[in-house]
Amino acid sequence: MNRRCRTAFIVALASALVPGADVLAQKRLSPLIGDPWHIEDITGHGVIDKSPENLLFTPDGKLTGHGTCNRIFAAWTESEGALVIEDIGATKKLCAPALMTQEQRLLTALSRVTGYAFNDTGALILHTADGKTITARQ
Repeated sequence: MNRRCRTAFIVALASALVPGADVLAQKRLSPLIGDPWHIEDITGHGVIDKSPENLLFTPDGKLTGHGTCNRIFAAWTESEGALVIEDIGATKKLCAPALMTQEQRLLTALSRVTGYAFNDTGALILHTADGKTITARQ
C-alpha cells in the first residue's frame, strides 16, 4: 500500500472511531491544504510585481495569508468542489493607493468565492458568484 493510500485509510479509520473526526478528516484530505497558494491573478487584473499575496488553507477551517499590505484571515468550508469563505478580516496597515486597491479587490473577490477547480497546469482557480476568478499556484 503506498503512503497516500495508507494515510487515507488511517484517516478514514480514525473518522469511524472518533466522534466528530469525520469533518476534520475531510478537510485534512482537501487538495487546498498544504503549502501557501501564491496569487497570480485577481479577477483578470493580474497582480503588482513583488506584491506578496498568498493564501493558506488549514485543516481546522481557517484561511490565513497576506494581502498586498495586510495579513488576512477568514473561515472556510468546502463540499464537493463548492467553497465558502466567510468572516473575512484583515489588519489595518496602509500602503500606496495601487496596493490598497489590489488588496481590496482580493478581499471582495474572496467574499464572493463559490467554488474551485485546478487547471491543466495545476493552478488553483477560485470561482466567484459573479463569474470572476482568482488564480493561485503553490
